[in-house]
Amino acid sequence: LHDRQGRGAQGMIKAANFYKLGKGRAVVSIEIIDAGRRTHLAEHQVEGKREARLVAAQYNAEPWNF
Repeated sequence: LHDRQGRGAQGMIKAANFYKLGKGRAVVSIEIIDAGRRTHLAEHQVEGKREARLVAAQYNAEPWNF
C-alpha cells in the first residue's frame, strides 16, 4: 500500500533525485529512504526534467527535487 507521496506501509519513501551535470548532461537517481537511511537503487542518464519524471514514474518514485 502506498499513499500519495510514495510512502509504503512503514513510512518508506521511494525518491527520484535529479542532478544536472553540465553541458546538457543530467542524471536521475532512484533511492529508497527508510528511517533516514538512503539505499541507492538505480541511476539513469536523462535529457532533462521531463525524461527524469518518466524514469521516476517507471520506478513508482516521488520526484524529490524537481
